Amino acid sequence: MAKYKVKNGEAIIPEGTIEIEEEAFLECQELKSVIIPDSVEVIGRAAFEGCSNLTSVVIPNSVTLIDEEAFKYCKGLTSIVVPESVIEIGVEAFMYCSGLTNVVFPNSLTTIGCEAFSATGLTKVIIPDSLPGIDELVFSGCKDLTHVFISKSVEWIDYGAFIHCPKLESIVVAEDNRVYDSRNGCNAIIETENNALVVGCKSTVIPESVTMIDSEAFRGSGVTSIIIPNSVTEIDTSAFNECPSLENIYVPADKVELFKKTLKARDFGDDIVAFIKAISERS
Repeated sequence: MAKYKVKNGEAIIPEGTIEIEEEAFLECQELKSVIIPDSVEVIGRAAFEGCSNLTSVVIPNSVTLIDEEAFKYCKGLTSIVVPESVIEIGVEAFMYCSGLTNVVFPNSLTTIGCEAFSATGLTKVIIPDSLPGIDELVFSGCKDLTHVFISKSVEWIDYGAFIHCPKLESIVVAEDNRVYDSRNGCNAIIETENNALVVGCKSTVIPESVTMIDSEAFRGSGVTSIIIPNSVTEIDTSAFNECPSLENIYVPADKVELFKKTLKARDFGDDIVAFIKAISERS
């Protein structure tokens, strides 16, 4: 940290710096604020990791890369504005920033790495129109996340992108998205071509047109009760994994035994028998 200093809680980064080196301020507990010079293009790997007292960061419009683990474990951060110059946010870049409730994503962004915002305090996620896909576990474990908007540009959503978000209750996909939809205000993400529900939440209402509930679709969600329509012919064995509040899965009477057998294979063992009931049993 020879060329980097902290004075009165503020990072001193030399003018003309192009890249903040990896681990530059690693676990620097005296650091409280950072104003990054507008010469900086890269915030290096783990540059500010573990700076738990860091509460304010100003990122200039010159930065193109926020590298992996750059702000990991910065629990004091509450809000980040990512400037329009940023193209990539690396793997685990803001992971475990538990105080981070608000992030503004720019329309320049093309990559958000795996687990980049996992276990943060985010309450709302608006995916920008520039992002082609959502990598695995990016927003997993965001316990206070309630609203998600998927833009028209998103063409793929990887494994577990929104698992373990128990408060998630609103999911909207842009109407002009060519791959996914949230038809009939269902509060879910559905693959349009094959009618597979890939991400659900506590308030999901499964449309009659859905034919499959994909792996991990409701994993760790706050769902308490769900109705499976007659159109569904397949439920992945991990679809309702780790849903502690789940009490009822209502299915058509002629599919009760089929779905009991399917889900018993992995999710809950013998306990699944108590959750699956015929729709006619609803009170």
